[in-house]
Amino acid sequence: MILPFQNAVQKPDKLALTPDRRFWVNDIDDVHHSYEGAGDIYDFYAHVKYLALRENFPDLSPEDIRAIGRKSYDETGDGLLGFTRLAKEWNLISAEREDFFREGLFRSFHREKFQYAKENNMALLNPHTRTIELLEQLRGHVQHGILTQGCLTNWVRPVLEARGTWHFFTKHACLDLHDVGYETKKLSPRPIQMAMAALGATPAQTVFLEDSVDNLKMAKNFNPDILTVLISRKNPVPEFEPFIDIHMPDLATFLEFATTRYPVLKPALRNELA
Repeated sequence: MILPFQNAVQKPDKLALTPDRRFWVNDIDDVHHSYEGAGDIYDFYAHVKYLALRENFPDLSPEDIRAIGRKSYDETGDGLLGFTRLAKEWNLISAEREDFFREGLFRSFHREKFQYAKENNMALLNPHTRTIELLEQLRGHVQHGILTQGCLTNWVRPVLEARGTWHFFTKHACLDLHDVGYETKKLSPRPIQMAMAALGATPAQTVFLEDSVDNLKMAKNFNPDILTVLISRKNPVPEFEPFIDIHMPDLATFLEFATTRYPVLKPALRNELA
């Protein structure tokens, strides 16, 4: 049987996944879970933003929120960070309330998002048995950190706990948008550098898993030795190819591949030795 990752040939001009790559920086949304079944993602995000904002900002209509969120994501790679600036520019909030608005929106949006996902039994909260098995095989060979633009407390941790994978991550190396000073991975090299520092890793020891080619490009430009992994079912446009070392359709497929690159004991062999 040919496994999916065996069709992904490692090109000679790309960095290879080797056992000395002991530190993985993980994006979470669309890497460790999928929004499949959520419908149009901008409509979903706009609805959750509306739930988060309707009490303190009743003048913001769902249409305003969707338009600002889409423009924010296109410009910054984040649907919340630019949202604050644009809301101010469009005279929807005052300059005096900007910091309050940004921090409050960041936390309340992700709290409402998790509540919505829970109430609607969204599949992203379901454990993925194969992913858990593969992460368990890699335990002891890989140290996992997080670099996410989601709120760690109100979104990322509850989602990963529901999926049964939170315990695989090194807690002091889990960073969200607030932790990196609201600088995005698309526009600044500082977030990935902070994530590596939290793990005590050099670029040559680091694997960076992302669903965003823009984020991988920024990381690779400033850290050429970092191994970049695109997790996406879409093929990147050619201009981004130089910034991607490995491309896999989903996390489980990449983890299958990783177990062939690290000296892991497969479950059958582990049982024989027990």
